[in-house]
Amino acid sequence: MPVATTQITFAEALYQVARLAGLVKYQGTATAGTTTSLTDATNMRVATTQATTVTGKYLLKRAGTGAGEFNEIITYGTIGVMTWQTADTAPTSTTTWALLAIHPGLIVSALQDVQR
Repeated sequence: MPVATTQITFAEALYQVARLAGLVKYQGTATAGTTTSLTDATNMRVATTQATTVTGKYLLKRAGTGAGEFNEIITYGTIGVMTWQTADTAPTSTTTWALLAIHPGLIVSALQDVQR
């Protein structure tokens, strides 16, 4: 029996797998950004005293500007502002994001293993 599925982007598929596996720590929509930072003044309210719950995690841009890009968060010194090292597409207010506990490449590798 055929199964109907909704077409989604690869970035959204990565997010859904991470969500189902309990690997999504935080998520939201950018309110601003640069090529090395994303600000979410609405959803990201983690206190800077708890920066270790943010740094070392992987920011996946799920949809909008920069969709599919991911970066390791290296600093979280201001509430709502996450920064990474290598320049990428600057997020805009159309960028939805999720902070994952593991590198998204590990999810891709696991999916590839299943398909072999």
